[in-house]
Amino acid sequence: MVKTGQPLVSRPEWYDRNPSRQAQYYYGAGVGPHALTTRWTYTAASDKKAWLEQMQMLCIRYVAATTLGDVYLELTYTPSGGSLQIIMLLYFRNNTAYATDRIIQGLACMLGPGDVLAFKTYDGSTGGNLDYYGSCKITDFDV
Repeated sequence: MVKTGQPLVSRPEWYDRNPSRQAQYYYGAGVGPHALTTRWTYTAASDKKAWLEQMQMLCIRYVAATTLGDVYLELTYTPSGGSLQIIMLLYFRNNTAYATDRIIQGLACMLGPGDVLAFKTYDGSTGGNLDYYGSCKITDFDV
């Protein structure tokens, strides 16, 4: 049976379903060598989806290492119930004071409920230190 007299209402676009802007940020100044360390995480709520819009990573060596090792910054993605994947990696191997490397990337990545993003750093050198910066902008919205 067809009902008449009621207008058809379409579902709002994702950006009109109670959007909430999120920013994740880490800045570490003069950080010495360290094992793989998680600096921040973001988990999409069970009743939300999220749109990862932009990510930045920056690494600056301030003091040369005694023995140079690998340095990297990574953004990982773990889908709800799935396996961790590296989706963005900045690999840095420079022992010159004030050497800099960066990635500024506009992303188009949809996160489902329970999906997790994490920003991590690692420095396998002996001695020396670096500044690390990692941030992203996310908009979450109702499913």
